[in-house]
Amino acid sequence: GCLATLILPDRNFQMGSKGDLQAGDVRDAIFAAYIRQRYAHEARKKNANLPFTLDKMLEVLGHAAMINASGGTRDDGKGYFGSKITENMLVRHDFTHHLENSDIDAFCTLACKLHILYQRDNETYSFLHLLMRDYLTYTYSIEHLRSAESYVNIDLFVNYSPTKALDGLGDTRAVEALINALVDTNPIVRRAVAEALGGLGDARAVEALINALVDTNPIVRRAVAEALGGLGDARAVEALITALADTDEQVRRIAAVVLGQLGDTRAAKPLIHALADINLHVRIEVVEALRKLGDVSAVPALIERLADIEGHEPFRVCDMVARALEEIDTLRAWLAVGEWERNGRGRK
Repeated sequence: GCLATLILPDRNFQMGSKGDLQAGDVRDAIFAAYIRQRYAHEARKKNANLPFTLDKMLEVLGHAAMINASGGTRDDGKGYFGSKITENMLVRHDFTHHLENSDIDAFCTLACKLHILYQRDNETYSFLHLLMRDYLTYTYSIEHLRSAESYVNIDLFVNYSPTKALDGLGDTRAVEALINALVDTNPIVRRAVAEALGGLGDARAVEALINALVDTNPIVRRAVAEALGGLGDARAVEALITALADTDEQVRRIAAVVLGQLGDTRAAKPLIHALADINLHVRIEVVEALRKLGDVSAVPALIERLADIEGHEPFRVCDMVARALEEIDTLRAWLAVGEWERNGRGRK
């Protein structure tokens, strides 16, 4: 607590579960103080007349940092100086969200004077330190987490958003804020939040995601089901079983996939019922889930599905059923597969 007080006395720190400062809190305190003091130093110079306020600098740099972190790939095993995202290059377009094109040069010049950026060539810049980028990313992303404007282009193949950046950072301090945003009025935000919670893999999100599995929007429910798969927590089994009857075929398909991954035999009977789903892709994933469960109680229902020839060889439903029966490995299963092949309905 003393270190934080000395570095940044006006900051409200987020505390860990035991009341201690987390590493990210200390990092943020250091870089917030550094940027503030560097700006004050430049402002005190004679005839300084800085063209941008400190708040404006932080807003623009935060957005650019979010874009940079969103575009990177998290590497939990090979962090670089404490950062999990090693990509570090900005282009002029990264600043246009908050600046006119004519202001970008002046902005970047000041950011370089403040030792926040350095210039690589005429068109590109990098953050002086990746941890500084991470501080700016985290602060900006949390602040704009529920700003619909931040997600305007998320479906237009512009691959950045506050949630993607937070997921990329792997900073679990964001979990609580993300959970709160699961009830945002904008379904695009809710979907993105669910994806980030799945990526972060923090068990604190399980209950909130279970509740979100009944979201009114199927796009959100799909993301929530996938996120629960990423968390791999057995508490989600009952909710995922319910999702096997969802009105959206993709939700049903994902629920089947995740139930197979979880491997909980409570799902066996509901999955057996789901073998009669009207959608081909759902049935295939249900068969796969039953194969992974390996529950012998599924054998009679799977044998009946050997007559299901929908799909394309070698991935028809019946082909997948035969594979499942062979792996469940009972005498009845093998006899049924053998008869299926002898009758000319089997694999070519």
